[in-house]
Amino acid sequence: PVPPPRSPLERAAELNQAGRVDEAIAAVRQALIESPDDRNAMAFAIALYAERGQYQEAAQLAKQLAAADTTNAPAILVNAADFFLRAGDYAEVERCLEQA
Repeated sequence: PVPPPRSPLERAAELNQAGRVDEAIAAVRQALIESPDDRNAMAFAIALYAERGQYQEAAQLAKQLAAADTTNAPAILVNAADFFLRAGDYAEVERCLEQA
């Protein structure tokens, strides 16, 4: 039997495990295009961006995730503030901490 096709998120996880982070980011972006509200894809993308040192991208996506996940929003916004701090965007740090 033919195995079922993998989702872009599954493909991203496989690529990341293989150390192919740039390709994993591309795959998780595709997952977010297909399912923009997928919180798991958002969280994975945030982790990949942070691992790559792309803190502005990680922070922006963390803000989106906080808006989608109101239960965990305070903790997510603190993480977003940390990413903005690493990116040197101090105004956004302040905004995130005020919202948290």
